[in-house]
Amino acid sequence: MPKNRFPEFSAIVEPYEEKINALEDRLREARYTILNLVPKEAQEALKSYLSCESRQETYGWLDRTAETIVSLAQILAPEKGSYFSDRAYCPLCGGESTSPYERGFAVPEGLRRHLVGWGNTRPCAVLEAAFALAKEYWHEKFHAEEQIEKAQEEERRRQRKASEVLYRIAPDREPELIDEGFIFGGTFRNESELAWAEQRLAYLGFQITCEDNVKSYTSEMENWVIYADPRVNGKIEFRAYKKPLPKKARGPHVRTGISGYFYLMDSWKHDLRKKYESRLLKAIR
Repeated sequence: MPKNRFPEFSAIVEPYEEKINALEDRLREARYTILNLVPKEAQEALKSYLSCESRQETYGWLDRTAETIVSLAQILAPEKGSYFSDRAYCPLCGGESTSPYERGFAVPEGLRRHLVGWGNTRPCAVLEAAFALAKEYWHEKFHAEEQIEKAQEEERRRQRKASEVLYRIAPDREPELIDEGFIFGGTFRNESELAWAEQRLAYLGFQITCEDNVKSYTSEMENWVIYADPRVNGKIEFRAYKKPLPKKARGPHVRTGISGYFYLMDSWKHDLRKKYESRLLKAIR
């Protein structure tokens, strides 16, 4: 075993680690105590995180639990606060609006915001404690399996990149698979849809090149190179780069040298070249 090069430092750090672990244990116990102090119906809702069997089931837990707690609220009598609309104190912490002229929270939305900690309302300390326990429990339950699944997915991705066509959509990024990346509400093109998009790019003067298994769509000007990305249905995206082209980015989210971004919708049929040129000119300016 190699000798510790900094024994004095280790002697200082280890007691602090023990103290931190002890404090974390106490905090966890305090949170459990908080949950055990609320009414039984509310306890069942707060401890329902134990029944989540997958990470997907955890995503809506906070909202679902807040809805259950709202249903347990006792509406105030008109003379105690519910003059114009239903109002209630938080069933968990007894909290209410910070306004000196109002009692409780408006039901359901005001109380829901308090429970989930949304907006300017004071968050519920009890539900915060439950959510902290839930996240810790879910991490212990799902993390190891998720790491295995992540490694398996990375291996599948590596094998696909070795055998499938890749698309270079920028000079400073690694080429990507047809369905790699994030899209919102759309789908990636199939073979025939991609062929249609390539015809549109050829009409606009783009060169389609394929070296080994890497395909790119580029249009070169005197001082600029435009890269097209036709992989997603609905539109073709364009990124303009000023010469000399940037080298490979140092990180996956680092973008260097890009001057402008624009797109053309698939549904656009008339004056397509004019639309492209006007958007390009605006982008590089």
